[in-house]
Amino acid sequence: MVVKQDAGPGAQDGDGHDGGSVLVIQKSARILDCLAGAGSPLRASEIRELTALPATTVARLLRTLLAEDLLQRDGPYYSIGLRVTAWAHAGSAGSDLIACAEPLISRLRDGSGETAGLYISQGTNRVCVLLKESGQPIAYRDMPGQVRPMHGGATGRIFMAFDPAARQAVLDGGLTAHTSKTITDPEVLDSHLVQVRRQGWAFVAGEREVGLNTVAAPVFGPAGHVVAAVAVSGPSFRMTRPQTTRLAGLVTGCAEQISQAIAKGAA
Repeated sequence: MVVKQDAGPGAQDGDGHDGGSVLVIQKSARILDCLAGAGSPLRASEIRELTALPATTVARLLRTLLAEDLLQRDGPYYSIGLRVTAWAHAGSAGSDLIACAEPLISRLRDGSGETAGLYISQGTNRVCVLLKESGQPIAYRDMPGQVRPMHGGATGRIFMAFDPAARQAVLDGGLTAHTSKTITDPEVLDSHLVQVRRQGWAFVAGEREVGLNTVAAPVFGPAGHVVAAVAVSGPSFRMTRPQTTRLAGLVTGCAEQISQAIAKGAA
């Protein structure tokens, strides 16, 4: 979320209230609390009435919250956005997973020299639930709770390869091209998914973002279903194809250890 800088004591925002980022956050929280407690989508006029905020403030904050995926809009109605849902989902469903994975993801980051993360699927998106950033000056940056499209990335390819429902959801939504390298042909995609299942890991070069390469592998739950994906991501000039075999070994090893830790915890 973009917040305004504190203009100092006594400063006022455009609505006549004391300015500063704290008040912006407080007002945004009032809107989110209002929608969470309503149990159904609300119109802007209803949000103004329930929060007692000025019309200009509500309009401005609704635009900002929509831009950050903290709200979603269907016609005149607003509801809690995918990003908030992802945070809640990650916090509840993934707590044990994260506890098992955290030291292993840190070890993967240190061993690979690149940013390492753990991701879960949500519809046609994947959500970062754990991230250990590389200390190198040029490195992939992300944050837990970040929601990105499943298609075009290595972690998404893992979910599609090992979960038919995830594959179908992405196909139903359309294969959007994020870069010139993104696969947009379903038959070509399926051939890649066959290869991912056969080798047990995925390598994607520049399909989601130009210059970004990623290696990912699946984490399986006790029942044998994919529950997460482990990945290392970095700039293409370091994560070259000759490096893929070494990185794939590190990533699949980490994913297998997390799967074993989950199984042990469930026993």
